[in-house]
Amino acid sequence: MATRIATANYFQRNVAQLQTRQANLDRAQLELSTGKKIINPSDDPTGANTVIRLKKEIHRSAIDI
Repeated sequence: MATRIATANYFQRNVAQLQTRQANLDRAQLELSTGKKIINPSDDPTGANTVIRLKKEIHRSAIDI
């Protein structure tokens, strides 16, 4: 027995897929334009901590020079 998909459901699903793809594209463009993979700390908490730690080390090194 075939399942019928209502036209409204079909279009809602397609719109949702387009929105998801647009959000992914927006994210990729933001990463490319900034040159950064981690835009917000919530993107990669561990990576964000590493970045903060390395920036502090660089700052300390600059002061020592």
